[in-house]
Amino acid sequence: MALSSEMVRGLYAHEAKNLQRFLIRKLRTVDDAQDAVQDAYLRMLTAADVDERNLRSPKAFLFTVASNIAIDAARRRQREQRTIDHLPGPRAVYNGEQYDVVCPQRMPDGRVDDQMQLDRVLGCLKGLPKKCRSAFLMHKFMELSYSEVAAELGVTVSMVEKYLSQALRHVRTLAVAQSPA
Repeated sequence: MALSSEMVRGLYAHEAKNLQRFLIRKLRTVDDAQDAVQDAYLRMLTAADVDERNLRSPKAFLFTVASNIAIDAARRRQREQRTIDHLPGPRAVYNGEQYDVVCPQRMPDGRVDDQMQLDRVLGCLKGLPKKCRSAFLMHKFMELSYSEVAAELGVTVSMVEKYLSQALRHVRTLAVAQSPA
């Protein structure tokens, strides 16, 4: 049994400001804290395995959920920073691609090619089942680990592996079919 929306609404009315202050201290920005507050309440509303009758302190549960969201956000920022740290310096050539001086991104003509390829891949995903498509997008684009994807989708890590394998096969098959002869 899930938490009732009335209970979550009441908790929001009483604790939203406190939760936001708590998350600002952890995340350092108001925008990130506001996003995390929304995520925390959304997770509470969608937590199917939590029974309201057995929950001793909804407030403590809410703050635990929010704390976990803040930890996930910090880990994501660390991954992003490690990626940025490994990018080459100004006007460098990396793997045959030239990067911009000011911003370590590909030059505009390379970005157009990237966007076209991304559009093709996203188009290929439309034919996949919802959970399979979601697993692929969460892992490849949101950089979530297999276990994080499994938790979000409510499936096992093994099932996530199967979804990703299925999605990659599907994209490769359609990409070969769409490539000019």
